[in-house]
Amino acid sequence: MLLLAICSIIIGLALILRGVSRLKIRRGLSGSLYWSSGLGMALSGLFLLAVTANLYTYQRLTSETDVANIEITQVAAKSFDIKVSEPGKQSVRVRLNGDEWQLDARFLRWKSWATILGKEPMFRLERLSGRYTDIDQEREANRTVYALNSNLGLDLWKYGRNYAQWMPFIDAYFGSSVYVPLAPEARYQVAATHSGLIVRAQNIPAKEVLGEW
Repeated sequence: MLLLAICSIIIGLALILRGVSRLKIRRGLSGSLYWSSGLGMALSGLFLLAVTANLYTYQRLTSETDVANIEITQVAAKSFDIKVSEPGKQSVRVRLNGDEWQLDARFLRWKSWATILGKEPMFRLERLSGRYTDIDQEREANRTVYALNSNLGLDLWKYGRNYAQWMPFIDAYFGSSVYVPLAPEARYQVAATHSGLIVRAQNIPAKEVLGEW
């Protein structure tokens, strides 16, 4: 898609220049056709480029895929240091307040004909936050939320939700969240599946707290 976008922009600019040159020698009809065709191709290329830039923030989902490891260290009552490690990325450390940690992701699925052309479902981790089990604390206590990805280019997920009739190649766009207890020294592994996110305990503290939850 990136190559197609770049080629469309280059050809579009070439046609625009050709049209301008013909307009200068007073060949109005052919010049206008070149100019308008070039403008259309260039704008289409820019649109594809914006879409491609946004899709590069997602990962392909061919089967169950490990997406993050979560390591927890308690620093005070209801306050924890969290290390988030995503494959191929530098680890991130944040401070969460609450009783549980919550990870949010967004998913894109394509129509069957797009899947035949090799477009697998895609996903992107969105944010990590702390949450309280008590509703009153959730409303009043200090909450902590961190973004895990920037939103480059044209946001297909957003436009797919708001303008579905103009996105016939997208079959589904949905969010998925998991939340489990914050426990001292617990380690978790998060995986993405075609139905959403799942969490597995990776050590004894995590297994114990999940067994009591």
